[in-house]
Amino acid sequence: MKETIQLASSTNAGAGRPVPESLTVSDLKLAGSILKIAALATRAGLSAQTLHSKIRSGGSLTPEEAAAIHNALAGVRLSVAK
Repeated sequence: MKETIQLASSTNAGAGRPVPESLTVSDLKLAGSILKIAALATRAGLSAQTLHSKIRSGGSLTPEEAAAIHNALAGVRLSVAK
């Protein structure tokens, strides 16, 4: 997963913005207190219902989902840094 996120965020790294090593459901739980998860899912091209279910159940993100969420956040100049 680390390689997928690094490839997806090479533009951010080049611009000096933080690049997370991995994006997890627990990161999204924390971010959910200030972000609208449904809007994030839509922007990432993911099902909002599926993303909410993964957050509620503690499931894990696929490398593609993590990269899509990372790119969606980067598209509005946000990132999840640990």
